This record gives sequence, C-alpha cells and structure tokens, in this order.
Amino acid sequence: GALFALKYNRDRLVEDHDHAQALAHAARECPYLDVTEPQTNIVMIGVDPRLGTADDLVAALAANNVLCFPFGPRHVRLVTHRDVNSDQIRQACESLRQAAESLQPA
Repeated sequence: GALFALKYNRDRLVEDHDHAQALAHAARECPYLDVTEPQTNIVMIGVDPRLGTADDLVAALAANNVLCFPFGPRHVRLVTHRDVNSDQIRQACESLRQAAESLQPA
C-alpha cells in the first residue's frame, strides 16, 4: 500500500496528513484523551482509564460510523486515507468529541 501511495498518490498524501492533524486536534480538545502529534496519516490516541478502555472508545465511535481499531487496551489507532474526504473528517472529529463525552464519568 505504501509503495502504491508513493508512486500514484504522493500529492494526495498531504491531504491525508492534514486530515490526521484535524483528528489529533479534535482529540486534544477531549478530556481523558491523550494524542501523540501525528507525523503521517496515523493518529494514536491514548484513553485515560477514567474514560474506559480503547474498546469502549472504538465502540462509541462505531456507533457514529467512525471505524478504527484498538491498539492495545489503552490506545486507539485512526488512519486517514484517500477514500476519506474533508467533510467526512469533520464528521469524524465531531463523532470523536461526542464519543468521548458519552464515556466521561458522571
């Protein structure tokens, strides 16, 4: 996949990286989430135990049509790619905020 992207979609990778930055920014705004500054199109989000587990966040995001994967018990991995447009990223950012809010302790 990476070689194909470098050969045929190099210009498009800039947009994917911008989308990753937008997701990271949305995660930073959420209490109990910790995000590492993305260097590529991959966003790693740490989930504080007070919010639940990575599986809890993945399930809450899936309920809002955002698909991602747990990366261990406390991290979630989101990846942007050419099949995700700017409107969908904006929706994913809002879904991330809603998912984190829904899991916050009372």
